[in-house]
Amino acid sequence: MFAYYYCFKLDEWCLNNTNMSSFASVDMNKFAKFKIPLPPLPVQREIVRILDNFTELTAKLTEELTEELTARKKQYEYYRDLLLTFDDVADIIAQTDRQTDRQTDRQTDRQRRIAVQWLTLGEVCNLKAGKAISASDISDTQSTAFPYPCFGGNGLRGYVSSSNQNEDSPLIGRQGALCGNVCYAVGEYYATEHAVVVTNDNKYITRFLYYLLVSMNLNQYKTAGAQPGLSVAKLEKIMVPIPPLAEQTRIVAILDRFDALCNHPQRPCQGAKRQHTPQEQENQQQLRVYQLLGGRKQ
Repeated sequence: MFAYYYCFKLDEWCLNNTNMSSFASVDMNKFAKFKIPLPPLPVQREIVRILDNFTELTAKLTEELTEELTARKKQYEYYRDLLLTFDDVADIIAQTDRQTDRQTDRQTDRQRRIAVQWLTLGEVCNLKAGKAISASDISDTQSTAFPYPCFGGNGLRGYVSSSNQNEDSPLIGRQGALCGNVCYAVGEYYATEHAVVVTNDNKYITRFLYYLLVSMNLNQYKTAGAQPGLSVAKLEKIMVPIPPLAEQTRIVAILDRFDALCNHPQRPCQGAKRQHTPQEQENQQQLRVYQLLGGRKQ
């Protein structure tokens, strides 16, 4: 087990000594010369005991955090779908106010009716696929040479040197088993031919349009076959509600808060102790391993 834990340092060494070419590889001559310390067996056993405890605690915490995030996301999806469900003619929104007087506490429901217009997606939005780009022009990492995110049919593909879009927009993936997935692109970015850029003529707040498209389960409109896909023509025929802009703003404010809580738990609330994500837990464990095993790079 001591050798297993020490392999975390070996893994770090390999990452720092990889020959980047058409095929990334480690120089095996240098690899064979990598030195592993041999402390006395009692010291090895103590290090293994400490790291085993860390591993067990990390696994337990990861499981608890995963369960909590799953519950949060289910709650988020419930309220998202509730807020984005509208009637054909009018939407009845029930708001519960807790009113307190000196004698008793009572809960009352007050309702307000909001007129909602329905049109096809093609009538209120412009849907246009992006442009093809060679895989060799896409970098896995962002840098000064490749500063712009590149979005394809399944979301972020990597980073490119130039952009073909320059405004915040929802993007619909239109190719593959996951077609119909929706992501939100910000600022300048590149959309490939497998991503449909959705813009509108001031009927929607862009962020509201994103949440609406996510809730519509667009994957249900895909074509059957070995390579499922979504056509722009089919998307344009889908009926969508157009609530007043004030109501859109209210819904976006609620869903943005839910989204931050459910999908970005690493962002702490003011005054609250931050919970670490599973990836951060793993990084911390590797740091502890590194420190316990000497803290010096090979």
